[in-house]
Amino acid sequence: MIPKEAITKAIEGGWSNDAMYWVVEEKQRYFELAALDPDFWRALGKALGWREDTFDMWGMWYFNAQEFQKLILTGGDTEAFWRDLLSPKDSLK
Repeated sequence: MIPKEAITKAIEGGWSNDAMYWVVEEKQRYFELAALDPDFWRALGKALGWREDTFDMWGMWYFNAQEFQKLILTGGDTEAFWRDLLSPKDSLK
């Protein structure tokens, strides 16, 4: 559900959840737990250069976490979400 690249980026951004670090090379089902960890989203945002003040008082990380969780709950296209989120772009930073 969360691609390895996103986990790796979050680790690069300072995510140090020891329980999750070892699973980067392990089973995908454990990656789902990262979706509930605000530190994962903040670190991912740091690695991707998101601004804290973009979109709402919580910042871009919160907006993207909400969008991802909405897709999970509605059966949306999470692969497209990650493809778009992880693609290099200058807008919305």
